[in-house]
Parts: sequence; structure tokens; C-alpha cells
Amino acid sequence: MDKGTGALRPSCGSSWQVRLADYRPQGMAAERWPVVLPFVAGCMERLDADDGPGARRVVRVLARLTAWAVGEGLPLDVEVVLDPDTVERFVAVGLADDRSRATYRSVLRRVGPRLTSRAPWEARIPAVARRQVARPYSEEEIQGLKDDAWAQPTSGRVRAARALLALGAGAGLDGRWVAKVTAADVIDRSRTVCWFG
Repeated sequence: MDKGTGALRPSCGSSWQVRLADYRPQGMAAERWPVVLPFVAGCMERLDADDGPGARRVVRVLARLTAWAVGEGLPLDVEVVLDPDTVERFVAVGLADDRSRATYRSVLRRVGPRLTSRAPWEARIPAVARRQVARPYSEEEIQGLKDDAWAQPTSGRVRAARALLALGAGAGLDGRWVAKVTAADVIDRSRTVCWFG
């Protein structure tokens, strides 16, 4: 990702227009930056971004997108520049040979919905909750399971219950995995049972 020339001024309560006064994205024509600067500064103000590496990345990405949009003749309207179709076209055409295309797209997909109200950004898909891991059995519970295993009516059931106990309580496998274990997956090594699944 390209860096900028000059430095971002420290915030000290100043606007992004002031903070970006001495900055110009690397590779951007000097005459293009004054056209792009007000749009980028306005976006950063609306994002209420802190001064840090993440904010600097957003500045670089917005500056490059905005410069491309100006070159394409698009109006500097946040609803047009940060429209999902514009962002995708920018990534496909404006960044065709850039190895940072995915980073640019990610940043723009994150800030686009925050800066626009009419652009048709898809709602973020809620994250899938991680599977809740059961708490380990207590010593008393393990002893109860062992007693139940030994109390089975046939030797085959005792063996199956002990195997289930070894795989579940010993190896930590749950019902999804226990059913898939075969004899070839288990090796007895000097009183230690190893499972290779």
C-alpha cells in the first residue's frame, strides 16, 4: 500500500483538514491533492477517527479512491464515491495491478456503510457464534461414569462404555467425533492410548 509524503499533524483537537495540510499521498500528482483533500478530510471528520495507523490507512485508501473517482469524472459526493459498485469498479480497474487490492476493498467496505446513508451496502452478516465448549467433568462425575461403565450387563457393553469414556473424558472427543473413531485410529502405547484421527 502506498505511503504518503509529509506528515500528518498531531490532532490536538484540530480538524482533519488541518492535520492533512502537509500530507500528500505518495504517487498522487501535486495538483490533484488539493481537489481530493476536502473530500477525504470531510470523510475523516464524519468517521470521527482517532489519529493512529488505522486512520492513516483510511486516509490513504480514501485519497486513492477519491483521486480515481475524480479521474473518472465522478462527482465528489460520498453517496457516489462510496457506492458499493463504485468501490468494486475501483478495486477491479483502478487497482488492477496493485497487490493491496484486498486491503483497499476491506477498508472501503468497512467505512462505506458508516459514511453513506443511501448507498446500497448490504447489511453485515452477523458472526456465527462459536460452539460452546462444555466444562470438564468433575472427579465425582468421572467416577460415576466409570461406575456406570463397569455396571453394564454384558462384556461388550462394558468395553463400549469404557471406550466411550476414554474418548470423551480422556481424549476430549464429543459425539461428532466419537462415532467416527475406528480401531485403526487408536494405538496402545505402554498404558497410554493414542488417537490418530
